[in-house]
Amino acid sequence: METQIALALGNLASAALTTAELYDAQRHNRRQSDFLAEAASVLAKSLDYRATLTRVAGLAVPHIAGWNESMF
Repeated sequence: METQIALALGNLASAALTTAELYDAQRHNRRQSDFLAEAASVLAKSLDYRATLTRVAGLAVPHIAGWNESMF
């Protein structure tokens, strides 16, 4: 009986960890998609490559800086 309870608790803990990992992966993918969509929009707006690259860099820097936070 105690073994079954311990096994059930282990399964619940495992399911909770898996759910948390999936949530984090989904959040990361959403951030990536949002960044790519915004960068694509900036790239499509102008043929002035210097201004466009400056705007894309402005988007990329905070995104790259946030990588460390999204890893934990």
